[in-house]
Amino acid sequence: VPILLAGRPCNDDLARSVVGSYGWIDNGRYLSNILMRALELGAPRAIDIAPIPQFLAVLALSYAGVLLARRFDIASIPLGILAALPLGTQPFFLQNFSYRFDSVTMAAALLCSVAAIAMRNRHGRYWLFGTVSLLASFNLYQPAFNVFLVLAVFELAFEIACGCPGRDVARTAGFRISQALIAAVVYKLLFTSGVKDWVADHGQTIHSLAALPVAGTHLLDFLHYMRDALGARLAAIFFVVTLLAALPMIVLGMRRAWREQAIPDATLRSIFLLLWPALGLLASIGPMLLLVDPV
Repeated sequence: VPILLAGRPCNDDLARSVVGSYGWIDNGRYLSNILMRALELGAPRAIDIAPIPQFLAVLALSYAGVLLARRFDIASIPLGILAALPLGTQPFFLQNFSYRFDSVTMAAALLCSVAAIAMRNRHGRYWLFGTVSLLASFNLYQPAFNVFLVLAVFELAFEIACGCPGRDVARTAGFRISQALIAAVVYKLLFTSGVKDWVADHGQTIHSLAALPVAGTHLLDFLHYMRDALGARLAAIFFVVTLLAALPMIVLGMRRAWREQAIPDATLRSIFLLLWPALGLLASIGPMLLLVDPV
């Protein structure tokens, strides 16, 4: 509500208000162009129709929360709200929401990433629908891919907590990894040739094994960025709270696995539980690790 009441243009809104350019194709966001032209009723120039895009973004975000609750069998409404809250209250999404023109396309990208996770790994058609949904997310707004990665890590933790056999957990991991790789490769091959200017400059990826140490540098830079954004005191508190939240889950999960599961299953669960915090962190950074010059 404060964002809507402020009614201020955000960054790209300024140039778009003057020039009336759609221009999302230059950023590799083909579906954003199509969606915005549809909302503008095919007008040759982009027109500021705010707050309609923001209202539609709220609807997309709300439906993403519904899909999330259904996927993870959350019957409690308050718990469902808490589970969906990080999708919309994180600062980056709030910045996306403040764009007067294309906030709806960024929310739609988030919805598509959640929808890919909401399609369970039971049949081949779910794999196909989820992969297409993920490809649509790339074409709406590429950073929403990270939402898929974070939820995929959470999905594995959820299945382990529910006592699923190790082979089913491994199948889910393979299911999600294959979806991510296929969607990313298809997007790279078919939809990035027209990317220009700022996005082209900062979207180049590492192409050799010799350049892999750059990924480690990016990881350290990201950790420093988080620490500097929070400040030294808040960062220390955040780190302690994270440890207090994660360590009991890891210890209890491993203890339960070795008591109730066969050795192969217990080993698989223990490895994942030990790697789980690091996997969550890497998923939150996502493909930015492999960029030559990330922002």
